[in-house]
Amino acid sequence: MTNFPIFDESSYRKTRRQIHALAKVIGRFRESLVEPIAKNDNLWLSVVDKGFCTPPMGRLNDLEIGCNLEELIIEIANDKNKYASVLVNGKTASALCAEIITVLNDEFEIKAGVDPAAFDSAKEINIDIKDSQDFLLQFVNFNSLLKGFHKKINEGVKTQICLWPHNFDNAFKWFSGKKIDDGDEFMGAGVSNGDEFY
Repeated sequence: MTNFPIFDESSYRKTRRQIHALAKVIGRFRESLVEPIAKNDNLWLSVVDKGFCTPPMGRLNDLEIGCNLEELIIEIANDKNKYASVLVNGKTASALCAEIITVLNDEFEIKAGVDPAAFDSAKEINIDIKDSQDFLLQFVNFNSLLKGFHKKINEGVKTQICLWPHNFDNAFKWFSGKKIDDGDEFMGAGVSNGDEFY
């Protein structure tokens, strides 16, 4: 059985809220840098061992933007061996967004159409490293359980597992191949990390 940390509810909520803010910022960069497809199905992130990141963006030299929850940094890298990082703590989401824009422009020659004013400019992000590591442990463990379940489904068609930055759930869809009225029959399966609604 996978081990899960024991959380203090108030510190978990604060940590989750701030990490969710980071996912929203990274998600907005992905949205601005990739070509749109139907139902915004390309605006997801992936859970990785140290946090979460964008999938590689092929037309931008496989650019990836990720959040390293072990070190509390945003990491930016491409397949041309370019790498940069931005510290998270002590900045608002708006200031963090502005710094990522500068790094992308100055170090990767990428102009991102993201507006820092769309993010909170009042509350500084200050995530406790122990709380971040505990969150990461449960985050990665739930993702591992979800991957195990995903792997065992052999009927129908399933999507990949996606971390959706807007509501911070990690999920996939399974399509049975049957129709209900005019739509495809499907079921969503996933784990919610919680958002402002629950």
